[in-house]
Amino acid sequence: MQVLSDVIPDDALISIDVGENGWWFGRNFRMKRQRMVMSGYLATMGFGLPGAIAAKIASPDRQVFCITGDGGFVMAMADFVTAVREKLPMVVVILNNRELGMIRVEQMIEKYENFGTNLVNPDFVQYARSCGGEGKRVTEPEDLGRAIQWAMQQNRPVIVDVDTDPTRF
Repeated sequence: MQVLSDVIPDDALISIDVGENGWWFGRNFRMKRQRMVMSGYLATMGFGLPGAIAAKIASPDRQVFCITGDGGFVMAMADFVTAVREKLPMVVVILNNRELGMIRVEQMIEKYENFGTNLVNPDFVQYARSCGGEGKRVTEPEDLGRAIQWAMQQNRPVIVDVDTDPTRF
């Protein structure tokens, strides 16, 4: 989130999905003049991408970012085709931990056995390209800033698939 805070333009619009990504954003992203949209933690996973599409339609001249987890993204990933079809440049940052991380943490807090949180994801970079957008995978923290800068220059919908550690808690 520090890198995203440093790289995302001050006048950008940011759509936040529900999940662990929202926790990380809320605790660590340093807002400047950006505007943010979210569902209000009403467990509406999948909100991030449609929210970003709406933001881009409402403000076509501003940079738009979606910050989502892999679980939230797959719930609405068909909307990426809409963004491509409607020529809505935006950057979709997927924090990919291959699980429903927030659910896992909630189960742990309640002392439940972990159940049903593992995900088997498609290749999000190839998915973006097959839809007519672009994509880049980030596996090393030091590469994130350059990937976001590159994504902002593509003038089309872009997925930045960020490999994250599901055991960081």
